[in-house]
Amino acid sequence: MPERTALYRYLADDGHPLYIGITGNVKERREAHSHQPWHREAASFVVEWHDSAADAAAAEIRAIKAELPTYNRAHNFGDITLDDMAWPSLAKAHRTKAIQLAELMRIEIETGRWPVGHKLPGPRALAAAVDIGWCTARQAIEKLVDARYVYLRRGFGHFVRQRRLL
Repeated sequence: MPERTALYRYLADDGHPLYIGITGNVKERREAHSHQPWHREAASFVVEWHDSAADAAAAEIRAIKAELPTYNRAHNFGDITLDDMAWPSLAKAHRTKAIQLAELMRIEIETGRWPVGHKLPGPRALAAAVDIGWCTARQAIEKLVDARYVYLRRGFGHFVRQRRLL
């Protein structure tokens, strides 16, 4: 029989989640979190029980993606989708295609249509959106890394970086 598992949330004064996790032993997990620097920011602790670890794990991922808690690292990002993008085809571009794609992505970032902290589509999805090769799309992403518009989280992908005004 599957073991019940807790999905828990540490919440700030305003109700925003600071951290979301799962555990089979709430008391032990709370003790472990009591040593985290963010622990003092928590105003409340909420527990939601699930019938199995698998159910709790799936609920945890959904909660993190929907609520974007301040201190979670895994799954804590929104995804940028290309569904409603109206980019031109770059298949017959005269300038370097990587430069043109990087420019299209830079505009999305600067206008806020691609928000800070959101995960970029992968090179294959970007390439398909503008009719170019995925290696060229990867070069475009690297141009944005070099220009400090995006950064790489190893194992997760590329994300929109917070821009600092000079």
